[in-house]
Amino acid sequence: MQKYFNSRLLVISIALSIIGVIGQTVWVYKHMVDLADKYYQAARDSYVALYDLKRIEKEVIDMETGLRGFLLTGDPAILKPYNEARQEMRRYYEELYRILGQDTASLAHLDSINKEIQSWISTVAEPAIANRKLLGQDAVFYRKPVPCLNENSRAEAFTSGRYGATGRRWPSAPWCSLCWKTGAVRSWRRS
Repeated sequence: MQKYFNSRLLVISIALSIIGVIGQTVWVYKHMVDLADKYYQAARDSYVALYDLKRIEKEVIDMETGLRGFLLTGDPAILKPYNEARQEMRRYYEELYRILGQDTASLAHLDSINKEIQSWISTVAEPAIANRKLLGQDAVFYRKPVPCLNENSRAEAFTSGRYGATGRRWPSAPWCSLCWKTGAVRSWRRS
């Protein structure tokens, strides 16, 4: 009976060891899959965060472009990129805040970026738009180009604030020799 009991004990021990190894393997595999999912999610979130940050940068450039065009022309249709960019930026910021979650350092950086952009909008962009709207679409903010006398006088004109060798001061920077070829300089010389 002892022999029978010892052989049964040996079989039970081996079976329990095999079950233990299989259970441990399943447990390790499950935790590895969970860990891989977490890493995959973190990598995906970092790519999405980088994409959203690049899109915010693009939207700020679009806002500047729309603002410059509107300030030059006064045409409200040119403000379309500015207005669309403001709406899109909100969406990207919401996504970034969701992704960053509890990461306080990254949230602080994102908040500082957002504050700088909002500061630019409130102190530069919006007042400039309001002032330009008051002036109306017919107001002109730019001067016509002033042609250079020749290629050699361009550097002197920029550094001295004078128009070439004539010594006459001009209100805006000299243009290029293309004006010479088109006859703009000849019409100036007659005056």
